[in-house]
Amino acid sequence: MNEAGGRLRVVTWNIHGCIGRDGRRDRARIAGHLAALRPDVAALQEVDSRHDQDVGVDTFDYLRGWVGDHGLRAPTLDTASGQYGHMLVSRWPLTDAIVHDVSFGGREPRKIIDARIKPGGAPMRVMAAHLGLNGRERGDQLSQLRAIVDAGDRTLPTVVLGDFNDWRRRGRTHRTLSDVVHGGTDHATFPSVLPLLPLDRILWHPAALLVRSWIVRDGRHASDHLALAADLAIE
Repeated sequence: MNEAGGRLRVVTWNIHGCIGRDGRRDRARIAGHLAALRPDVAALQEVDSRHDQDVGVDTFDYLRGWVGDHGLRAPTLDTASGQYGHMLVSRWPLTDAIVHDVSFGGREPRKIIDARIKPGGAPMRVMAAHLGLNGRERGDQLSQLRAIVDAGDRTLPTVVLGDFNDWRRRGRTHRTLSDVVHGGTDHATFPSVLPLLPLDRILWHPAALLVRSWIVRDGRHASDHLALAADLAIE
Protein backbone atom coordinates (compact mmCIF):
# COMPACT_ATOMS: atom_id res chain seq x y z
CA MET A 1 0.00 0.00 0.00
CA ASN A 2 1.10 3.52 -0.72
CA GLU A 3 1.14 4.65 2.91
CA ALA A 4 1.56 8.33 2.04
CA GLY A 5 -1.30 8.33 -0.45
CA GLY A 6 -3.44 5.90 1.55
CA ARG A 7 -4.13 3.68 -1.44
CA LEU A 8 -4.80 -0.05 -1.50
CA ARG A 9 -4.26 -2.04 -4.72
CA VAL A 10 -6.56 -4.99 -5.33
CA VAL A 11 -6.43 -7.46 -8.23
CA THR A 12 -8.65 -10.26 -9.46
CA TRP A 13 -7.46 -12.72 -12.12
CA ASN A 14 -8.76 -15.99 -13.48
CA ILE A 15 -5.40 -17.64 -14.22
CA HIS A 16 -6.84 -20.64 -16.14
CA GLY A 17 -4.71 -23.17 -14.26
CA CYS A 18 -1.61 -21.16 -15.30
CA ILE A 19 -2.19 -22.31 -18.90
CA GLY A 20 -1.47 -19.53 -21.36
CA ARG A 21 -2.68 -18.84 -24.88
CA ASP A 22 0.24 -20.94 -26.12
CA GLY A 23 -1.06 -24.01 -24.25
CA ARG A 24 1.86 -24.06 -21.80
CA ARG A 25 1.33 -24.40 -18.06
CA ASP A 26 3.68 -21.77 -16.65
CA ARG A 27 3.39 -20.72 -13.01
CA ALA A 28 6.41 -18.46 -13.22
CA ARG A 29 4.79 -16.45 -16.00
CA ILE A 30 1.70 -15.82 -13.85
CA ALA A 31 3.92 -14.99 -10.86
CA GLY A 32 5.91 -12.48 -12.90
CA HIS A 33 2.80 -10.57 -13.89
CA LEU A 34 1.54 -10.60 -10.31
CA ALA A 35 4.86 -9.27 -9.06
CA ALA A 36 4.76 -6.45 -11.63
CA LEU A 37 1.30 -5.40 -10.44
CA ARG A 38 2.38 -5.28 -6.76
CA PRO A 39 -1.11 -5.94 -5.37
CA ASP A 40 -1.89 -5.61 -1.68
CA VAL A 41 -4.80 -8.04 -2.03
CA ALA A 42 -5.45 -10.50 -4.87
CA ALA A 43 -8.19 -12.96 -5.73
CA LEU A 44 -7.05 -15.73 -8.08
CA GLN A 45 -9.45 -18.15 -9.75
CA GLU A 46 -8.82 -21.55 -11.37
CA VAL A 47 -5.74 -22.26 -9.26
CA ASP A 48 -4.71 -25.87 -9.87
CA SER A 49 -2.17 -27.83 -7.81
CA ARG A 50 -2.98 -31.24 -9.30
CA HIS A 51 0.14 -31.14 -11.50
CA ASP A 52 2.66 -30.15 -8.85
CA GLN A 53 4.33 -33.51 -8.23
CA ASP A 54 7.23 -32.70 -10.53
CA VAL A 55 7.93 -29.23 -9.10
CA GLY A 56 7.47 -30.06 -5.42
CA VAL A 57 5.82 -26.74 -4.45
CA ASP A 58 2.06 -26.33 -4.06
CA THR A 59 0.76 -23.82 -6.62
CA PHE A 60 -1.52 -22.12 -4.07
CA ASP A 61 1.44 -21.49 -1.76
CA TYR A 62 3.74 -20.55 -4.65
CA LEU A 63 1.42 -17.84 -5.98
CA ARG A 64 0.54 -16.56 -2.52
CA GLY A 65 4.23 -15.89 -1.92
CA TRP A 66 4.31 -13.39 -4.79
CA VAL A 67 1.63 -11.25 -3.13
CA GLY A 68 1.94 -11.52 0.65
CA ASP A 69 2.31 -13.73 3.68
CA HIS A 70 -1.37 -14.47 4.16
CA GLY A 71 -3.77 -16.54 2.10
CA LEU A 72 -7.05 -18.42 2.18
CA ARG A 73 -7.87 -21.13 -0.31
CA ALA A 74 -11.30 -22.36 -1.33
CA PRO A 75 -10.75 -25.69 -3.09
CA THR A 76 -13.72 -26.92 -5.05
CA LEU A 77 -11.97 -30.13 -6.12
CA ASP A 78 -9.78 -32.00 -3.63
CA THR A 79 -7.98 -35.05 -5.01
CA ALA A 80 -5.06 -37.27 -4.08
CA SER A 81 -2.88 -35.38 -6.56
CA GLY A 82 -3.83 -31.86 -5.41
CA GLN A 83 -6.55 -29.23 -5.31
CA TYR A 84 -8.41 -26.96 -7.72
CA GLY A 85 -10.30 -23.81 -6.78
CA HIS A 86 -9.74 -20.16 -5.98
CA MET A 87 -7.89 -18.18 -3.33
CA LEU A 88 -7.63 -14.81 -1.60
CA VAL A 89 -4.17 -13.52 -0.69
CA SER A 90 -3.09 -10.45 1.25
CA ARG A 91 -0.17 -8.53 2.69
CA TRP A 92 -2.06 -8.42 5.99
CA PRO A 93 -3.56 -11.22 8.12
CA LEU A 94 -6.98 -12.39 6.94
CA THR A 95 -9.09 -12.56 10.09
CA ASP A 96 -12.67 -13.60 10.94
CA ALA A 97 -12.51 -15.73 7.82
CA ILE A 98 -15.44 -17.79 6.54
CA VAL A 99 -15.60 -19.88 3.37
CA HIS A 100 -19.24 -20.11 2.27
CA ASP A 101 -20.34 -23.04 0.11
CA VAL A 102 -22.71 -21.67 -2.54
CA SER A 103 -22.80 -24.76 -4.78
CA PHE A 104 -25.95 -25.26 -6.84
CA GLY A 105 -27.54 -28.61 -7.60
CA GLY A 106 -25.35 -30.91 -9.64
CA ARG A 107 -23.19 -28.10 -10.99
CA GLU A 108 -19.48 -27.56 -10.30
CA PRO A 109 -18.91 -26.69 -6.61
CA ARG A 110 -18.54 -22.97 -5.89
CA LYS A 111 -17.40 -21.07 -2.78
CA ILE A 112 -17.16 -17.49 -1.50
CA ILE A 113 -14.30 -16.34 0.75
CA ASP A 114 -15.14 -13.67 3.33
CA ALA A 115 -12.50 -12.09 5.61
CA ARG A 116 -11.19 -8.90 7.16
CA ILE A 117 -7.87 -7.10 6.86
CA LYS A 118 -6.43 -4.03 8.59
CA PRO A 119 -4.38 -1.97 6.13
CA GLY A 120 -2.89 0.91 8.05
CA GLY A 121 -4.66 -0.37 11.16
CA ALA A 122 -8.18 0.36 9.87
CA PRO A 123 -10.42 -2.69 9.33
CA MET A 124 -12.04 -3.47 6.01
CA ARG A 125 -13.86 -6.44 4.54
CA VAL A 126 -12.56 -8.37 1.53
CA MET A 127 -14.42 -11.10 -0.33
CA ALA A 128 -13.57 -13.36 -3.26
CA ALA A 129 -15.96 -15.28 -5.50
CA HIS A 130 -15.99 -17.49 -8.58
CA LEU A 131 -19.59 -17.96 -9.70
CA GLY A 132 -21.15 -20.54 -11.99
CA LEU A 133 -21.69 -20.61 -15.74
CA ASN A 134 -25.38 -21.55 -15.74
CA GLY A 135 -27.87 -18.68 -15.48
CA ARG A 136 -30.09 -20.19 -12.76
CA GLU A 137 -27.03 -21.32 -10.82
CA ARG A 138 -25.41 -17.90 -11.00
CA GLY A 139 -28.63 -16.16 -10.01
CA ASP A 140 -28.90 -18.32 -6.90
CA GLN A 141 -25.25 -17.67 -6.02
CA LEU A 142 -25.65 -13.91 -6.48
CA SER A 143 -28.62 -13.95 -4.11
CA GLN A 144 -26.52 -15.81 -1.56
CA LEU A 145 -23.66 -13.37 -2.04
CA ARG A 146 -26.01 -10.45 -1.50
CA ALA A 147 -27.25 -11.99 1.75
CA ILE A 148 -23.68 -12.62 2.93
CA VAL A 149 -22.63 -9.04 2.21
CA ASP A 150 -25.76 -7.63 3.83
CA ALA A 151 -25.33 -9.75 6.97
CA GLY A 152 -21.86 -8.33 7.66
CA ASP A 153 -20.79 -5.06 9.24
CA ARG A 154 -22.11 -2.46 6.79
CA THR A 155 -20.01 0.28 8.37
CA LEU A 156 -16.79 -1.31 7.08
CA PRO A 157 -15.29 -0.46 3.68
CA THR A 158 -15.94 -3.57 1.58
CA VAL A 159 -14.48 -4.93 -1.64
CA VAL A 160 -15.69 -8.01 -3.54
CA LEU A 161 -13.36 -9.52 -6.14
CA GLY A 162 -13.82 -12.34 -8.60
CA ASP A 163 -14.98 -13.99 -11.78
CA PHE A 164 -18.75 -13.54 -11.86
CA ASN A 165 -19.24 -15.16 -15.29
CA ASP A 166 -21.80 -12.44 -16.09
CA TRP A 167 -21.23 -11.09 -19.58
CA ARG A 168 -23.75 -8.23 -19.29
CA ARG A 169 -22.37 -4.95 -17.97
CA ARG A 170 -25.66 -4.05 -16.29
CA GLY A 171 -26.89 -7.62 -15.92
CA ARG A 172 -27.91 -9.77 -12.98
CA THR A 173 -24.77 -8.97 -10.97
CA HIS A 174 -25.59 -5.27 -11.01
CA ARG A 175 -29.31 -5.79 -10.37
CA THR A 176 -28.74 -8.13 -7.43
CA LEU A 177 -25.89 -6.37 -5.67
CA SER A 178 -26.25 -2.66 -6.45
CA ASP A 179 -28.03 -1.87 -3.18
CA VAL A 180 -25.36 -3.52 -0.99
CA VAL A 181 -22.22 -2.56 -2.94
CA HIS A 182 -22.30 0.93 -4.40
CA GLY A 183 -19.66 0.75 -7.12
CA GLY A 184 -18.46 -1.81 -9.64
CA THR A 185 -16.21 -2.20 -12.67
CA ASP A 186 -17.44 -3.12 -16.13
CA HIS A 187 -14.14 -3.57 -18.00
CA ALA A 188 -14.10 -6.35 -20.60
CA THR A 189 -11.65 -9.06 -19.51
CA PHE A 190 -12.48 -12.08 -21.69
CA PRO A 191 -11.13 -13.40 -23.98
CA SER A 192 -7.74 -12.00 -23.07
CA VAL A 193 -6.41 -11.30 -26.58
CA LEU A 194 -9.57 -9.49 -27.73
CA PRO A 195 -11.59 -8.74 -24.58
CA LEU A 196 -15.32 -8.37 -25.19
CA LEU A 197 -17.04 -9.62 -22.01
CA PRO A 198 -16.82 -8.19 -18.44
CA LEU A 199 -16.73 -11.59 -16.71
CA ASP A 200 -14.38 -10.40 -13.96
CA ARG A 201 -15.50 -7.70 -11.53
CA ILE A 202 -14.36 -5.58 -8.62
CA LEU A 203 -17.21 -4.25 -6.48
CA TRP A 204 -16.85 -1.84 -3.57
CA HIS A 205 -18.65 0.05 -0.83
CA PRO A 206 -18.86 2.96 -0.18
CA ALA A 207 -18.90 4.46 -3.66
CA ALA A 208 -16.09 6.93 -2.90
CA LEU A 209 -13.64 4.08 -2.23
CA LEU A 210 -12.47 3.85 -5.85
CA VAL A 211 -9.52 5.88 -7.11
CA ARG A 212 -9.12 4.11 -10.47
CA SER A 213 -9.58 0.72 -12.13
CA TRP A 214 -8.03 -0.86 -15.22
CA ILE A 215 -7.41 -4.08 -17.14
CA VAL A 216 -3.87 -5.43 -17.35
CA ARG A 217 -3.07 -6.17 -20.98
CA ASP A 218 0.53 -7.22 -20.30
CA GLY A 219 -0.67 -10.64 -19.11
CA ARG A 220 -2.92 -11.35 -22.09
CA HIS A 221 -0.87 -14.37 -23.21
CA ALA A 222 -0.58 -15.90 -19.71
CA SER A 223 -4.29 -16.80 -19.34
CA ASP A 224 -7.58 -16.69 -21.23
CA HIS A 225 -8.71 -13.84 -18.92
CA LEU A 226 -7.09 -10.46 -18.36
CA ALA A 227 -6.26 -9.43 -14.83
CA LEU A 228 -8.39 -6.61 -13.43
CA ALA A 229 -6.93 -4.12 -10.95
CA ALA A 230 -8.13 -1.20 -8.85
CA ASP A 231 -6.63 1.32 -6.49
CA LEU A 232 -8.82 2.12 -3.48
CA ALA A 233 -8.64 5.08 -1.14
CA ILE A 234 -8.00 3.98 2.44
CA GLU A 235 -8.09 6.55 5.24
